Amino acid sequence: MLKPKYEPTQTFSIEKDGFYGCYYEPAENKFPGKSMVICTGSDGSFLLAKLGSAYFVDAGMPVLPLGYFNVPGRPMIRCCARWNTCSAP
Repeated sequence: MLKPKYEPTQTFSIEKDGFYGCYYEPAENKFPGKSMVICTGSDGSFLLAKLGSAYFVDAGMPVLPLGYFNVPGRPMIRCCARWNTCSAP
């Protein structure tokens, strides 16, 4: 199973903070006063946002991934798309 490279410095919950996310602070902050915000998509994979955060933390950028779908405190949503096929006469 994939696992994030870093442990978050701080975590946030919908119940306590009004949003779901975690904050990663690099060992050496090369961008004081700034932070990258990463938002999840409708696929509901907060893990991908956390995994992607490592690239920015490695570069010295603080990162705040936010979860919109399928995270604690939010409804579980399944996205489906139905594709219609067309054929020429």
